[in-house]
Amino acid sequence: LDQADLDELGACLGPETGDLMLERLSLPGTDGDAARARLIVELLDRHGTGRVLFRNTRAAMPNFPRRVPLPLALDCPPAYRDGGGDGVGLAPERAYRPGADAPAWWRFDPRVDALIELLAAGDKVLLICAHKATVLELDEALRVKSGVPAALFHEDMPLLARDRAAAWFADPAGARVLLCSEIGSEGRNFQFAHHLFLFDLPENPDLLEQRIGRLDRIGQTEDIRIHLPWLRATAQEILYRWYAEGLDAFARHARAAEAVYRRVRPELEAALAGHGDAEALIAHSARLNAELGSELERGRDRLLELSSFREGPALELVERIRAQDADPALPALLERLFDHYGVDAEAHEDGTLVLRTGEQMLTAQFPALPEEGLAVTFERGLALAREDVDFLSPDHPLVVGALDLLAGAVDGNCALVAWREPPDEAPELLLEAVYVLECVAPPALQADRFLPPLPLRVVIDPHLRDAGEHWPAAVIGSGCTDVPAAAVRERLADRRLRRMLDAAAVAVGRLAEQTIKAAQARMQATLTPEVERLRALAAVNPSVRAAEIEFAETRVAELYT
Repeated sequence: LDQADLDELGACLGPETGDLMLERLSLPGTDGDAARARLIVELLDRHGTGRVLFRNTRAAMPNFPRRVPLPLALDCPPAYRDGGGDGVGLAPERAYRPGADAPAWWRFDPRVDALIELLAAGDKVLLICAHKATVLELDEALRVKSGVPAALFHEDMPLLARDRAAAWFADPAGARVLLCSEIGSEGRNFQFAHHLFLFDLPENPDLLEQRIGRLDRIGQTEDIRIHLPWLRATAQEILYRWYAEGLDAFARHARAAEAVYRRVRPELEAALAGHGDAEALIAHSARLNAELGSELERGRDRLLELSSFREGPALELVERIRAQDADPALPALLERLFDHYGVDAEAHEDGTLVLRTGEQMLTAQFPALPEEGLAVTFERGLALAREDVDFLSPDHPLVVGALDLLAGAVDGNCALVAWREPPDEAPELLLEAVYVLECVAPPALQADRFLPPLPLRVVIDPHLRDAGEHWPAAVIGSGCTDVPAAAVRERLADRRLRRMLDAAAVAVGRLAEQTIKAAQARMQATLTPEVERLRALAAVNPSVRAAEIEFAETRVAELYT
């Protein structure tokens, strides 16, 4: 921008913001991209709401999977028109009333054949339909016509049975298709599957979005194939066309769909019943969808979106998470802990471990390990795709509980060792003591940001001096071997040991005080500028409330004490 442009912008934005822009863009020695990025951050902070609110949308974030609608127009079987039903309903199989010698509906419904043809490819398929009875009859149809293993998921099943069905479907060697009633539209995630077979369509677009959302989730690795069989010259065709042509609701998330539905619901119900003008309904819905969608687009808070997703910090955080996930230290430690406490850990080829209580457990209850066992993994992607598998991170309750169990156990708190080959300067007796410094504070303060639980190590020599720097843990650990207590019983009775223990307590007290002061300094260096920032923002941004500033000041004071 030339100076005239900057002057014009400064006049529009006001003296304070304009001065800020001129100052940032005219800093010597900075390139335009760096200055622009810094200016955007400061303007967002000054005029946006990102300090107290986050909201991410698909429009602001890339790399979501594509939705690929695969419509399949099928001829309506004559039996649906002549077999006692109305022949035009959204679920003609439920209206079908066969005579004594008439076949079951699934023997002639072309949607069943389309499903069997899809399953022949071998991929996992999630099927959702409106009625439990349809689910049960489809299960029978697959057993009779194809033999493909299918899992059931409907509202009359106990929760545990539904969990087992979902787990069987998630197992790579398990069920190839999960047959769900409408209850499967909510709460469950199956992003490991890439095919969604909508045996029928719901009238409410929110329900349609929920159905698609079972697969369209974070962790989905492929395009989502949405299979849409519908019967020609029935209500199914009208509803399919209303979604596809009126709302464009299959290929993308239709933000305005629910608002359109509320406005045209009477006309839609009339058209589905065969009494309304379907063409006029579809055309009207398309116009409304475009108008309301444009209105929603204009109402987007661009400042909030920019503040909620900042690519640089986000990528940095992702890399830190990936580095932590790739660190082999946690799996190695847990393997030793499971072996020590007698937990059976059975490894599976799919990257999971199944943990169960063993027959020789050292404790009556291992933390966060249910009686029926637990499937776990150290692979984040696998855990995202499968709800039945827990991701073992440092924050998982089982990991936290296991480490607390180890740290709180009496066994192993004391070890007696001797040099294999004593170094020339090694004294007759050394005492190594490891303490844990932990800040007990309300969780809301997030004190562990600045002072997480830390081991504090001191080594006391016979002269009661701290010799930890001279005798690091690696030297003692690699140069010593276990010694039976009986071999040094007399030496343990030496009064020097008690004096050395007292000296260790004094030394670790000094070390703890230094550590706490350093944590207080880090806290103040981080949070005090936040308080000052809010005070400065309050002068130019009326949305900054006094309660925000008071909260920030109180948090600093409470953390300091």
